[in-house]
Amino acid sequence: MPLSSTDAARVLRFCLVADDAGTVEERDDGSCVVTIVTSRPTYQVHTFEELTFDAALRSAAGRGVLRAACVEKQIAFTTRCDPLADATAARRASSAPPPAAAAAPAGSGAPPATFLALTDNIGSLLHETQRERGISTLFVGSGGQLAGDELAEQWKRSDQRRAALFDGVAREMPSLPSSVGRRYQHAGSLLGAVDGTRDAVMGGRIEAPRVIEVYSALNAALLAAVEAMMVAGVPGPARNHALACVVLQHAKEKAGIERAQLAMAFLRDRFTQGERLSVASLIAAQATYLHIFAATAPEAGEAALRLALASPAAAEVQRMESVVFLDGESGFGIDPSLWFRAITRKIDLLGEVSNATLASLAARE
Repeated sequence: MPLSSTDAARVLRFCLVADDAGTVEERDDGSCVVTIVTSRPTYQVHTFEELTFDAALRSAAGRGVLRAACVEKQIAFTTRCDPLADATAARRASSAPPPAAAAAPAGSGAPPATFLALTDNIGSLLHETQRERGISTLFVGSGGQLAGDELAEQWKRSDQRRAALFDGVAREMPSLPSSVGRRYQHAGSLLGAVDGTRDAVMGGRIEAPRVIEVYSALNAALLAAVEAMMVAGVPGPARNHALACVVLQHAKEKAGIERAQLAMAFLRDRFTQGERLSVASLIAAQATYLHIFAATAPEAGEAALRLALASPAAAEVQRMESVVFLDGESGFGIDPSLWFRAITRKIDLLGEVSNATLASLAARE
């Protein structure tokens, strides 16, 4: 009995080495796809497409991306098969000539225009929903004393980006991979929760942690659509640059959550140990995503990132972060509005890095 997608995901999780990541997907035509992002010696995306997940995992092992012994052991355990029979099948598969490599597309490895356009449109909406999350948190956390004048204007900007994204995807929907369409539709369903959250924010009927939760769920769904497009719509030779686009959006999202969480801490002038661990995790995740970006981005994007991280705004954010990681859970003396402005400027600079990266890749099409 071939592995199901759930079983294949379990096998993959056991066989990945530290810092690597992977996904499994069953496409509409019945093909089974295993995608693995390796971190050493450099970040690379590997895709293995076969008739079954067993075969796809074994292809990954045959190419040295996964450990063959681990794959065989986990498949045998999961399916309760005879390990000797599985090993024999693996040896037969490895003795067959490898499939011919797909021809690299013309140009210099740039992702397709559809991927770049979708990433640009979703990234633009994310930028506004991230800012809306921060402003809403500041407003709720201050009891309506801060950022009230900015909310209505921010809603307009978010709605404009939302309309632009929906119009663009509506035109492209028939040609989008089904995995992308499903995730995009899920994100659309979460936009209703955001509309309700706006009313609750203005009516004082919601707490700041719930505001962060609602917007973060929407943003995660939008990011999932971009990831699905990278896996299903970008050919192998272009995936490193596509990966750079995706991880940069993840870095921005982690920074956006940090903006909201530390705004709450500075408003209360209190930062518990649990909150400290949460923010430390967000900062570490940003560093990891940006490291991957630097390793996979085109030269223009990498240069833009260096400038952003060397900016006065980034230095000011780092100074404020260091204050909350000193001993003690209160007495920080940081104005939440100043924090919000500083990290917003840093996030805006990361947005400019994204624009430079997408423009550079579009020019290669």
